[in-house]
Amino acid sequence: MGVTTFAVILSLSFVGGVALFTLGVVAASMIGILRLKGAWKLASAIPILLIGYDVFQIIQDPNSHNLWPIEIAYFAFGSSFILGLIILINKKLTTKP
Repeated sequence: MGVTTFAVILSLSFVGGVALFTLGVVAASMIGILRLKGAWKLASAIPILLIGYDVFQIIQDPNSHNLWPIEIAYFAFGSSFILGLIILINKKLTTKP
């Protein structure tokens, strides 16, 4: 296996991992939208809006987004952190002692 083949396999693995992680974040956000009530539904949509905004920016001007997998990974990791905070705060406020 040559160096070029290894680089292609490595880059495709990274892009595939980012895609799977992003889909997982979107799926978790959709579950939050379906299960939560009130303003928490809107809060659960924030990760989808952030990732959608980044994808829209990439589609709108692809020449200035040469490292788009890294951008999507950045937004997906940030969105998963936001979604985790939303879930923790919701559990803390809605559970009865």
